[in-house]
Amino acid sequence: MSIRRNIFVDAFVDHSGSISAQGMYIESSTNFLLEENLFDHNGWNETVPNAMANVFSHNIYIHQSNNPTTVRGNIFARDASGAQIRTGGVVDNNLWVHNPYPHNFGMPTVFAHAITNNVYLEAADMPVSATTVGAYGWGPQLDLAGNGTSIGFASVTNNILAHTFVRTGNGMGISLTATTQGNSVTGNIVCDWQSPLIDNLGTNNTVTNNITKDADCNGLGFLDPNRSVASYNASLGGAASFDAFLARVRQQSKDNWDSRYTADAVNDYIRAGFGIAVIGSPAPAPAPAPTPVPTCTESWTCTAWDICSTSGTQTRTCTDANNCGTVTSKPATTQSCTPPAPTPTPTPAPTP
Repeated sequence: MSIRRNIFVDAFVDHSGSISAQGMYIESSTNFLLEENLFDHNGWNETVPNAMANVFSHNIYIHQSNNPTTVRGNIFARDASGAQIRTGGVVDNNLWVHNPYPHNFGMPTVFAHAITNNVYLEAADMPVSATTVGAYGWGPQLDLAGNGTSIGFASVTNNILAHTFVRTGNGMGISLTATTQGNSVTGNIVCDWQSPLIDNLGTNNTVTNNITKDADCNGLGFLDPNRSVASYNASLGGAASFDAFLARVRQQSKDNWDSRYTADAVNDYIRAGFGIAVIGSPAPAPAPAPTPVPTCTESWTCTAWDICSTSGTQTRTCTDANNCGTVTSKPATTQSCTPPAPTPTPTPAPTP
């Protein structure tokens, strides 16, 4: 099953009856693909009593009864809490922004699980009431699979976590809980985020070659590490505003799809600021230069002019020795002339 290029926004319920809201809930699927969708502000509504965020409401909930899932190229924003990806699978090149935590990641099956090339920006607190927030600001979490076990193995590589909004002391970067073992966390950038930046509580996990700094992203040799969704929107000529960007993404449709307002495009912009090569949709190859046409120099020779006709014109034949097929410098083949005087008819002599 594939769910591609849809807009899921603003789902909520009254929580007073112990009911939770999801932007999408998936159970018992096979080969599930979630690609290039927008999930924004699901699971809560700050203007409705008893509809504030809680830990049971999410942008997406992928139940552990599914097979390993592919989650690719989506935008996940302003979640009530965080996405539940309890199947494991492949989570690749998504944009996660303004979430209390982006997602957890269970591994209930033996599979080559992977969390790769994602961009996680501007972690937020959980708004549990009009006046109270729950202290979050987490990064992605490799966690239990819903039944307290984690038997798969995951590679967490080439992700960027940057610019948390939360400094309450309860946050973390990439987290490997005590149930994890034998996973690898390599080649990630985690900066301007709450410590511990990589929290490895499991066993036999490999953590190498990551770039980390909790205070900010400066001084690490990056070209422009403070880029944001807001500055990306400004680069397109829009307002330098996260809300303005999301308002434009919400207008996406099958008949009006603009690749500039996708996770691919934003992630490549952020990656470029960190000196990482573009890995999203490649730009079209430039059209090849036209093959130059060889030049040909005309070389004309002409016959002598014919005798002037009685109508006052004469002609000649001209031939291009190089057969260029052009007549740019071809000499004239007709001209005016003075016709010869007519020969007088002799008058016969008179008969004697």
